[in-house]
Amino acid sequence: MKSLSAASPRRRIACVLFGAAVALSAVDARAAEADYVAAAEKEGQVVVYGDLNALPAIAAGFQAKYPKVKVVSATGDAWQMLTRFLNEKTSGRPVLDVFFLAEDVVTTADNGGNLMAFKPDAAKSFPPAMAPSPRGTFVLGNVGVMLLAWNQDAMGKKPAPKDWTDFSNPPKDWDGIIAVSNPGSSSATFAVFGALYQNYGPDKAAAILHGLKRANAEPTASIGVQNTKVQTGERPLSFFMNTATIATLKAQGTPLEFAVPASGAVAQSNAVAITATAPHPNAAKLFVEYAVGEEGQKLLAKRNLYAARPGLPPPEGLPKLSDIKFMPFDLAKALKERDKIIAWWQRETGFGPK
Repeated sequence: MKSLSAASPRRRIACVLFGAAVALSAVDARAAEADYVAAAEKEGQVVVYGDLNALPAIAAGFQAKYPKVKVVSATGDAWQMLTRFLNEKTSGRPVLDVFFLAEDVVTTADNGGNLMAFKPDAAKSFPPAMAPSPRGTFVLGNVGVMLLAWNQDAMGKKPAPKDWTDFSNPPKDWDGIIAVSNPGSSSATFAVFGALYQNYGPDKAAAILHGLKRANAEPTASIGVQNTKVQTGERPLSFFMNTATIATLKAQGTPLEFAVPASGAVAQSNAVAITATAPHPNAAKLFVEYAVGEEGQKLLAKRNLYAARPGLPPPEGLPKLSDIKFMPFDLAKALKERDKIIAWWQRETGFGPK
């Protein structure tokens, strides 16, 4: 396994995944939630923009526990959610209280001074990797892992990929069967191509993009469309798939198979943060305490997600995080080069504007 530097958020995540278990205090977390209840109930609601896989379970659990605090939530593409928040803020009518979204988007919001400094008591014992903001404005809510995946029934006897580099010289059997999503709209896709760009360099990573183009891979409008095409067998080979989707589709009976790339999987997490302009700050603090506390994290584990809180089981049928080899990824550096990486992807695949 490669030695991963703790210099970046993504590398710090990898370090803690392979590190020793950390003792966490559920008693402190429950006490902290109790401190905010009265004020939160007076405010009456909390508005959350979040990830489709994670937020519904957290919102439902919170609503059941705190029925006097109405949860108003919206899910969707993380970058679109950020744009929505910024537009609302610019108009002078901010409505958002809490982000539970991809770390790259939350980091971008943080870099713009849009988040409140708040470290929940439920995360007091979290290691630094789970609270990567240098300003103390967000903690991680769950960890996503990007793996190779395919619909075995639809693939038949076609060879399955073993590493990212297999797509550099795709076999003829892969012609017209690959689905790939856009790094400009998907945080997970940006993490994957950003990691390939950083680890292989732009030329060697471009060979993978050229291979996708030669194999007539289909660039889908969203990662959801990509996953559906794999599920139905229309495009049975996914360039990658999030472990949350893999576990969910397998539980639904989809004949999905997966592999950890020989060069390493890519981690892409969701982060939880309160906006600096939150109209319901106490309800927001209560929600965050719940989301990263024992109750909320157990709900995520039951929803086939890798919880950020140590000690909870992995999704059914998937390996423990400590058993997965990860490819290093410097998220902070990638975000500084985001436009460059996306332009590189568009140019080398021919899938974007000329």
